[in-house]
This record gives sequence, C-alpha cells and structure tokens, in this order.
Amino acid sequence: MLFRSVATNPTAKSVELNEQRPQISAVVCTRNRYDSILPLCISAIVNQTLKPKELIIYDDSDEKRDLRKMPLYENLFAMCLQQGVVWKVLFGNTGQVDAHRRSIVDSTGDFIWRVDDDCIPEANVLQELMDTMTDLTGAVGGLVIDPKFMGASSIASSKMEDIYLGLNEQWFKGKTGVFPVDHLYSTFVYRKSAVKPEFYHYGLSRIGHREETIFTYKLKRAGWKLLCNGGAITWHLRHPSGGIRLGQPEMWAKDEQIFTGLLQDWGITPKRWKVIVLDNGKIGR
Repeated sequence: MLFRSVATNPTAKSVELNEQRPQISAVVCTRNRYDSILPLCISAIVNQTLKPKELIIYDDSDEKRDLRKMPLYENLFAMCLQQGVVWKVLFGNTGQVDAHRRSIVDSTGDFIWRVDDDCIPEANVLQELMDTMTDLTGAVGGLVIDPKFMGASSIASSKMEDIYLGLNEQWFKGKTGVFPVDHLYSTFVYRKSAVKPEFYHYGLSRIGHREETIFTYKLKRAGWKLLCNGGAITWHLRHPSGGIRLGQPEMWAKDEQIFTGLLQDWGITPKRWKVIVLDNGKIGR
C-alpha cells in the first residue's frame, strides 16, 4: 500500500529548487517510531541547506497509521512541499535490507541519501557530503555521533580488518577533514548508478545487522572510492524503543555468521582484542 503527497501544482519556488539542485532522494526506514524520533529525523532532512528532491519513508511498523491524518505529520509534510521536497510512504514488513534494496528502483534521484530514523543530521550535512563527492566517489559519509559520548580515540579505524575492535572513526567528533574509509556507517550518500541491488546482501535477516558495512564495502570492491567528511555531523540518538534493528538474538547471530563468511571470502583476517591475565603470585603470606 502506498500513499503520497496530494499536491499536484508545485509552487514556482519548488520548481526552481528542483531545477538547480542535485537530484537526491532521501530514504528513511522506520519501525514503531511515529511518536518518538521519526518526526525529528524528517524535520532535519527537510531543513537541510541543500534540499533533497524527494523523501521516501519505508514504514515497517507493526500497527501502521495513515500519517496524513496525524496533525504533526500533516504539518511536516506541508513543510516538505513548502521546501520543494516531494514525499511518499511505502508500507511493508520486510526489514531494512529489502527496503534499501527497493529504494534503488523506487527513487528518482541520481544520488540516494540513506538516513537512519534515529539520526538527526545537522543542517549542512547533505551539502557537505555532496561537496565531497567526486566523479570517482561511490559514497560519502560523515561523523555519526552519540551525544551522550564525547570521548576520543587515537586508535579508531574504518579499515575492514579492524571491524571487531569496535572503534569506528565516524564515532568520534575530533576527526576532521576528508579521509578515505573501507566502509561507511549508518547514514551516507551514495551514487545510484554505481550500485546493484545485490550489494544489499539477500541472506541477511529483517534487522539487517552489518548491512551498510557489507553494502559500502562491496561498493569499494567494485572500484569506487569511499570517503568520510569530518565536517558533516549527524547525531545518533539511539532511542530505546522501536527501530528496524529490534529483533530476536538468532537474527543477530545469523547475520554475524554471514558477515564472518564474507570476510573469509574477501580474504580479510580481522583483528581482535587479546585478553592478557597478569599473574603476580599470591597476595599475603
């Protein structure tokens, strides 16, 4: 089932915006977050200094609602139209992997900006990401920061062999400039012509654990550059309820097993932390 904006006569301002800006489709997958963080995410997307041409929301909620009948969303979607952003909502219970795969076909932009529904990009993020994009670049991400954690790490890495060390360069606000990465996390822009639907792995569960890691690394293996811009900051609010990633432990285990197999196929031996126990002898006499 599909419902979309009912506006058929865009304003002159909307037409002018669509003609001048890059053709970018913003895509959000959501589940059971109507009344929590989804409105913040939509507002942040619409109020970018560089506007996407369209917003596609994939709704996997257990009890789906017609957002046009909810006053808050009625205002948000009106704001979309005022900003020249066409919107539509697509329903399913298929999980984020299938939704992101479908977005390659459903979207009309030359670039896709995938935004997690618990992410709040600062107003300049899309502009910064597109300014970083080159003809050789397949995807660009920014920093994705947990506002409750403001620490730093000198050993954070975005290399694939460091994936199990648990310290991604994109998680620390002190990282500046533009730097190459092996994979991208959570929220990023990618060139639609550079990808194939199978880059989103068909075997993953509904929750799609590791799906963006697999997707972007496949993009790099296809010969495209992956970049991160430290000037593009997205806040990751990690809301405790709802979310596409809610699922049974066996889903996480299945996806991790698939990811481990892919690392082997790619010839990558991941590094892991070593536990060293120091035995200084018995205490006391």
